[in-house]
Amino acid sequence: PEVNTVEGLLALPSEKTPGKTLNDDFMDMLNKIREKIVVTRIARSSGPTGSYVHHDGKTGVLLQAKGETADPELLRGVAMHIAALKPVAVNESELDPAVVQEERDRLIAEAKATGKPDNIIEKIVDGRMKTFFVEQGVLVYQPYAVDDSKTVSQALAEKGLEAVSFTRCAIGG
Repeated sequence: PEVNTVEGLLALPSEKTPGKTLNDDFMDMLNKIREKIVVTRIARSSGPTGSYVHHDGKTGVLLQAKGETADPELLRGVAMHIAALKPVAVNESELDPAVVQEERDRLIAEAKATGKPDNIIEKIVDGRMKTFFVEQGVLVYQPYAVDDSKTVSQALAEKGLEAVSFTRCAIGG
């Protein structure tokens, strides 16, 4: 069943214990370990997936990709990259379009002031927009933390993969 909320997830029937819900199983587990754990959000993923939990146990990432084959080591590396560098978006389409257009317009005006031909101006602006996207925290444009000679997008593309979404969770954040 399609579930998009914590409440909906916990209301599902338990596969482990017939006649009980996942919430019942969760409460049983909490009573055994005597810890207070609060589930605040859930994320669904399909297709090639990478995950990473930081050594201190306080930050975790779930990365969803698309592609023909999964490369667990690469996907874990990108998830680790996300945990460390905290991107805010997978690609530029997730940024505020007005902010992106404003920056593009500013860069075009700057480039036109140089008096260069339009085809050169377009290339200059495209290059500077990539820098802007890195500064704005767009994952696919960031230099890959494991091998900074390529971007995250290039590292994934080498294995026939493309980043689709990610969820970064941090205790206390």
